[in-house]
Amino acid sequence: MIGSTRLDLTLHEAQSVLARRLAQITPAEPPVRSPGQRPLVVLIGGPPGSGKSTTQWLLQASLGPSVAVYDFDDDITAHPRYDAIMRSRGMRAGDEIAQHLPRGMMVRCLERLRRGEPRYDVIASAPLHRVPLATNWADGFRAVDYRVALVYVTTHEANCRLGRASRYQQAVDDTGIGRWVRPELGDLGYRLVPDTAQEIESLAAVDDLYVVDRDGYVLYENHRGGDGRMPEPWLVKHAILAERNRPPTPAEHEQFLATAVPLLDRGDELAAPVIHEVRTAMAQHEARGPAQPRGREVGDRLGARVEDLRRITTAGLAAPSAIGSRGPGSSGGSRGVGSARSGPGHALDR
Repeated sequence: MIGSTRLDLTLHEAQSVLARRLAQITPAEPPVRSPGQRPLVVLIGGPPGSGKSTTQWLLQASLGPSVAVYDFDDDITAHPRYDAIMRSRGMRAGDEIAQHLPRGMMVRCLERLRRGEPRYDVIASAPLHRVPLATNWADGFRAVDYRVALVYVTTHEANCRLGRASRYQQAVDDTGIGRWVRPELGDLGYRLVPDTAQEIESLAAVDDLYVVDRDGYVLYENHRGGDGRMPEPWLVKHAILAERNRPPTPAEHEQFLATAVPLLDRGDELAAPVIHEVRTAMAQHEARGPAQPRGREVGDRLGARVEDLRRITTAGLAAPSAIGSRGPGSSGGSRGVGSARSGPGHALDR
């Protein structure tokens, strides 16, 4: 039997929602730092479906159990009638719940992590597709002396679209409910991210800027120098577009088909918006051309880079050489062409 589906919260319920969400994101273990060591926040941006959750898992595994993980998409799960509303109100239910959460919930969650006692190292995820949004998140942490790293996860539009549709359908198959991302929101994030990242780099709005692929390998990085600027040339937009526009590798092509074809075979059994997105993603994937070997190595795994950042936070701002080579052509990673992630790397992509 489905319980109440009331969206509005009483004052007591609103207080309980915030308390529940704070409990969800607060680590069980306190942070351990050397005297004077600055706390670290890693902001993960990218359009819905790009693979932010995989990157989030890699970072969490590197930083350990005392790191706080905040994904604003998960705020809606703290609503006391989340399950009943999701089952009764259809594909727009998630958006409707979000509109009825306590005012300023996202900021209050982040403030607790960065200004409370203790101050946690933080991994925080959102599309960050607009400059004011990205800089507001970064400035809130820089104001209390965090080292701020921003990571943009990038992949082709077809992968984002299929990732969103398959994630939704998998959740529906497993639990009966899923969080649907409206295609226009996904398309907006995909369109705006490259220029936003370019402006972030030119403004040196963060201490460390990365572009990674959806497996968490570094494609590009830049870091604020002692003069407070990021060294030129600023190539973050180029790196994002280069990764988006390359042909798929044979392994990526097979993985795409392994996800898309079973959904296509189900046809009209799926909700109309879902099958439409899968068919659109397949057409976009086919337009990329035949699969080709990658042709160059990619950089190190992001987790190793972030561990380096954590060790040097007492030394102030890092020069690029302190982390490793940067640029779209950087090499040095151990990843072979077409290698696949394993274990918990199969986390749901956002």
